[in-house]
Amino acid sequence: MLDSMRQKLQKRPRGVRGLQIFCIIFLLGNLLFFSTGIFMPKHYKDVEIAPIGTELELGEYTLTITSWDWAEKDRAFEIIFEVKDLSLNREPGYTFRFRCGDSHYLYKIYRDLGDLLVVRVSGVSSRFAQVAMTVKAGSASRSIYMDDRTMAHVERLEERSDAAYRIHAVEGKAAGHRLALQQLEQQTEEKNADLRLAYEKLEALQASKADKTPQQQEEIDANLRTMAEKQGRLQNELEDMMLRKQALQAQLEQEEQLLARMQEGGDGA
Repeated sequence: MLDSMRQKLQKRPRGVRGLQIFCIIFLLGNLLFFSTGIFMPKHYKDVEIAPIGTELELGEYTLTITSWDWAEKDRAFEIIFEVKDLSLNREPGYTFRFRCGDSHYLYKIYRDLGDLLVVRVSGVSSRFAQVAMTVKAGSASRSIYMDDRTMAHVERLEERSDAAYRIHAVEGKAAGHRLALQQLEQQTEEKNADLRLAYEKLEALQASKADKTPQQQEEIDANLRTMAEKQGRLQNELEDMMLRKQALQAQLEQEEQLLARMQEGGDGA
């Protein structure tokens, strides 16, 4: 087909040939651009992302996400869950579904250690931004979203011993706590900035009462009450953030101590 097109082009005047060659290149470029999406920016939906450490309550089962690795060269995820099983089932059954847009990805339970579950997901698009996961155990199910900014990026998935998977689960949980602390620190700074602005507006409103009529002063007082309520709400939110930071820091220290003991004991061999 290309030879036929080339012969037809050669029979036409040079100016026409040049224009037609340009049009063909332009069309092929557009086809590549829109069909592959290589040069298109990733699109992130406004959905709540489940951080590492999220607990999925499923009736008598609780699965805690301890790590989520994205290996681009393998186009695969590897997810480790801590498992709390309060059922009397000798062989608990877990069903997963992974979806990105209209694409559904294949998965397999790669390792089941009883209290630890390793799931691998294959055929993931290299251009994915977010993935929805649904897990079902018995009659209970939970769905969450995860994105590539929260996952750990690795070159390839590794073959690990059972002991090494236990260590990696603790490493993943510690890394998740560090990321959560960074995000919480940024949110705390933003909340502090909002609180400072509320203080400044309160002071400006108070100062504006001078030389005002009684009616105007009543309006300012109403605005002062509204701003004071906002300030109080911001202060409460900031205090909640500080408590969450303290709790996360304590959890991180516990995971780091556990990791050190596991590594000293040679559990990763």
